[in-house]
Amino acid sequence: MTLEAVTFGLVTGLNLLVLLLLFEAFGAGVDYAALLRFVPGFLFRAGLVTSIALTFVPQTLRTFRDVREAQMIRGHRFHSWRDLAPLMVPVVVIGLERSVQLAEAMESRGFGGPTGATDRLKPRLALLLGIASLLLGLGLRSLWDRPWPVAGLVLAGGSLLVWGFRHMGRRVRRTRYRLYSWTRADVVLAVAGGVLAGSVLAARLWAPEQLLYYPYPRVMWPVFSPWLGVLFALVATPALLVPPEEEHLCPP
Repeated sequence: MTLEAVTFGLVTGLNLLVLLLLFEAFGAGVDYAALLRFVPGFLFRAGLVTSIALTFVPQTLRTFRDVREAQMIRGHRFHSWRDLAPLMVPVVVIGLERSVQLAEAMESRGFGGPTGATDRLKPRLALLLGIASLLLGLGLRSLWDRPWPVAGLVLAGGSLLVWGFRHMGRRVRRTRYRLYSWTRADVVLAVAGGVLAGSVLAARLWAPEQLLYYPYPRVMWPVFSPWLGVLFALVATPALLVPPEEEHLCPP
């Protein structure tokens, strides 16, 4: 057991904890229905399935808590794993009933039926070339010490993907019952996220040592860039855009 190994373990655990906190904040603050509207048209089936999968765990945990409280009110106490049957059986049954109701609702709305759109060769070829260019750029990043060709391949691949997604999305007809309008806060948040993502990508390409910390062969303080520190402060932008509590109160 060395100091370097302990430091590496603490840093790895901190990374996992930050990832869990990010996903928890994402799940608590994101409206999945609104997020589904921004999925490209030709990927709406995959987007809907993903949104359903993201809401599965919170719904299951909520059902587990409700069933547990109901069983405790009836006098049931949990002493060992043999007492889990009265708890798990209702949770599974409720989950299956919810799945059947969701499937019937989706079928009644025509989900999975023909869309009347046919994909052409050009968008598919653009997607294929875009993915190949991205993978080639990311692969050459660690083998080639010239950042400009690598950045060019990444930008070209991203541009081809955006064009292909946009072209294929226009060929799919989607019905919208309510149009979402961007507010000033949405624009500010999008700009802040774009600036942060672009800065991290640029630092990853031109100065990767600014984003990595490795305590071997000797423990040392991690490299800190003031510019990256200021840019990472943009993560707190949503907290600054929250309206005052008075706006959420109902009028008397």
